[in-house]
Amino acid sequence: MRTSHPLSAVRCVIGAVLLSSTAAMAQAPTKEVPPPTTTPTTLPPGDKGAAPKSASKEDPNPWAGRGDLYVPPNMTPTTKVNLGQVGRATLPSGMMLISVPRHQIPAVDVTLAVRTPDTAEPTDKTGVAQFVATMLRKGTQRRTADQISDAIDFVGGAISAQAAGGGIYVSCHARTRDLALCLDLLADVAMNATFPESEMDQSRDELMSTVNGVKDNPQSLATWHAANVFFGDDDPRGRPMSKRSLESIDRKALVEYRDRWFAPNNAILAISGDIDDKTARPLINKSFGAWKKKTVPPLTDPPARPMASAKVMPVRLVDKPDATQSTVVVIGPGIKHADPQFYAIRLMNYALGGGGFSSRLMKVVRSEGGKTYGVRSSFDAGREAGPFHASTFTRNAETAATLKIVLAEIAKMRETGPTEEELKAAKSNLIGGYGLRLETGADLAEELIGAEVDGLDSKYVAEYPARLEAVTLEKAATAAAQHLDPRALVIVGKAADVGPMLKKAGYSKIEVVNYLDPVSVSERKALLAQRSATAEVLPAEAMEGRRLLELNMQARGGQAALAKVLSLQMTGKGMLSMQGQQVPVTVDTKEIRGKATREDIDMGGMQVTQVYAEGKGYLKQGDRRMDMPPDMKLEMQKAVFRDPNFIVLNAIQEKGAKVRGLKTTTEGGVSYETVEIISPEGDVFKLLLDPKTHHVARMLYAAEGHQIHDELADYRVVEGVSFPFKYKHEAGPQKVEIDYDKIVVNPKLSPDVFK
Repeated sequence: MRTSHPLSAVRCVIGAVLLSSTAAMAQAPTKEVPPPTTTPTTLPPGDKGAAPKSASKEDPNPWAGRGDLYVPPNMTPTTKVNLGQVGRATLPSGMMLISVPRHQIPAVDVTLAVRTPDTAEPTDKTGVAQFVATMLRKGTQRRTADQISDAIDFVGGAISAQAAGGGIYVSCHARTRDLALCLDLLADVAMNATFPESEMDQSRDELMSTVNGVKDNPQSLATWHAANVFFGDDDPRGRPMSKRSLESIDRKALVEYRDRWFAPNNAILAISGDIDDKTARPLINKSFGAWKKKTVPPLTDPPARPMASAKVMPVRLVDKPDATQSTVVVIGPGIKHADPQFYAIRLMNYALGGGGFSSRLMKVVRSEGGKTYGVRSSFDAGREAGPFHASTFTRNAETAATLKIVLAEIAKMRETGPTEEELKAAKSNLIGGYGLRLETGADLAEELIGAEVDGLDSKYVAEYPARLEAVTLEKAATAAAQHLDPRALVIVGKAADVGPMLKKAGYSKIEVVNYLDPVSVSERKALLAQRSATAEVLPAEAMEGRRLLELNMQARGGQAALAKVLSLQMTGKGMLSMQGQQVPVTVDTKEIRGKATREDIDMGGMQVTQVYAEGKGYLKQGDRRMDMPPDMKLEMQKAVFRDPNFIVLNAIQEKGAKVRGLKTTTEGGVSYETVEIISPEGDVFKLLLDPKTHHVARMLYAAEGHQIHDELADYRVVEGVSFPFKYKHEAGPQKVEIDYDKIVVNPKLSPDVFK
C-alpha cells in the first residue's frame, strides 16, 4: 500500500510545510493607570463559567473623580483628501499612464494592469487568466525564464504577475536607477511572452496545489461553493479553476487569451516613487513604443446575477467527514462598485458585519451568543456585481442555532437599518482610516488602478471620504432594505452531524456534496457519468479480463501464494528527474498490505518520511512534521488498491472491482496483452502484460493531476512469489527510477513504525 512513487512525499512536503501563523499585537499604554478597586462579583450556584452579574446601582463608579485618566479628544474625520502630485495621461498607443511621484525613498514601483473581465474565461478553461499570469515571466522572445530572474535579482528588485480583480497585473519594484530595467522587463513579458511548453507542467502543478489546498481550507472551500451557487455553472465566476479545467488548458489557449486582451489601449501603466515625468517618459516610449493599438472586445458590465427566491432556503452541504466545526456562508444578491448606493451599503455593512468587533454580528454571535470567534459580512463589489456574503464558523452541534442568529440579525438590519450611532461610528472608522490606505505612492497608485479597472469616475479616490460622509441615515436604511436579501446557504462540515440538525430546523432542500468532488455541478455530473460508463462491462470483456488476470497470477506464483504475503520491506536506489535536474534517491519502504505504509526517502541528503495508516498520514522533513493534505490522503487511499505488487490480487478479491479484457496494445514494437481494472470507487487502471511472461510490464492511470505511466521489470522470485525489482514512474515532467536491491516478504514490522 505504498504511494504511487517516492517523489510524491517530497512534493507535498515542499508545497505544504510552509505554514502561516498570525500573532496578535497589543500596544502598551504610554502611562500606567492603576486598576480600580472593586469587590468581585460572586456567581450563583450552578452558574460556573457564566458571565458575572452587573454591579448594583449602589456600587460607586470606580473611575469617578480620577484626575490621572486620559480623555480622548473629539475626533472629526476630515473628508478632504489631498492626493499630492498625481499625473494622468493617455499615450498615443492608447495606454493610460498614471504617475505618482514620491521622492522620500530612492525606489520605484511599476505596475502594468491589463483589463481582463472576470467573465472573459471560457467556462471549460477557468483558471486560464491565472495560468497566463503565471507563465508571463517563464520566457520571452528575448529572454529565458532564468534570464528574467537573473536580470531583476542582480539589481535587488522583484517582478511578479497575478490575475485578480478584473485584470492581470504585472509589477516590478527596484531602485530608482533601475527604472529602465523594470519598464523593459514589463514590456517584454507583456508583448513577447512565448509560453514555452517546457514550463507549462510546472505552472500547472503550482495552480493545482492551489486547487488542492482549498479542499483543506473550509473557509476557502465554502467561498468557492458560494460563488458556484450564486453565479452558476454557465458563468466562469461560478466555476473556479479545477483539475479538469487546468488539464484542458494548453499553450494555444494561453496564446489566444493573451492575444485577445493584451493591447496598450486596454492597459494601464502606473509608476510611483522617486520619479519625474521628464526622466520616465523617454524610458516608457523606448520600452513600450513598439506595442501597437488593436481592437479588443468591449468591456461590458453584466447586470447583477438574479437569484431565485424560495420559501425554503436551499442549502449546499459540503461534507467533510473529519470536520469538528462547520463553516457557514449566507449568500444573497449584491451590487457592482459603480452602483450609486455603494457608499450607503459600505457604511450599513460596516455596522452589520464589516466592522469587526464593533459590528452587530460579532456582538450578537460571538460576545453574547458565544457561538464563534469570528463572523463577518461583505459585498463583493467590482466592475461586475458580485454576491453578498455573511460567514462564520462554529461547532457542528451549534450550526443550526448559529445560523438562526445570523439570519435574524440580517433580517433586523434589513427592517430598521443602522442606528445613528452605528452610522456615525462607521463613518468615523472608514473615513478616519482612509489615509492609511494611501500611505505610500504605491498604495495610491494601486487605488487609482483599481478605480479605473472597476469603471469608476476619475474623482472616486479623492472624493471617497466625502461621498461616505454624505450618506444619511435614511439612505443607509434604504440600502439595507433593498440589498439585504439572503437566498441560499453553503455549509462545510460533517454532514452526518449537521444534516439532521438542518432538517429539524426546517431546511428541506439540502444538496450534499463531498468536499473532494469538483465544485462545478456539471463537472460533478461528468465525473458520475464517467464512473457509470466505466462500470458497464460486457460479459465477453469480463471473461477475457479474468483470463488475463489468471495468467498473471500463475506468472507471479499463484493466487494462494501471493495472498499469503501480508507485509513487505523494499530497499533500493535510483534517480529523480525534476525541472531539468537529476537527484540521486534511496528508498526504504515498509508496508502492511491494505493497512499501512511508510517510506523513508533520501533525496541528495534531504531526509523525507511519509507515513499512511488507516486513513491518517503525515509527512516529515528533518524535524518538521505535518499532516497529509487531503488530496494526498485521497491518493494514498487509491494507492492501496493500485499497489503494483497487489493490484491484480485486489481486482480478484475486492467486492465491486471489475475487469475488462481489451485489444492488444503495441508499444515499442511489442504487442502487450491488455486488461482494464476498475476499482470499487470507479478509478480505471490499464495494465499491459508481457506476451511471453504475462507479468505486468506497464500500468497506465490518472493521478496527481497527470496521466501516469509506470514500468515494471526485472521480476525475481522471493519466497515463492515473483516481484518486480525495477520500477519507473512518469508523471508529466517528473520521473523517478528505482532499482530495488532487496525485497523481504512478511518481515516483522512493529506497529510503532507507522505511528
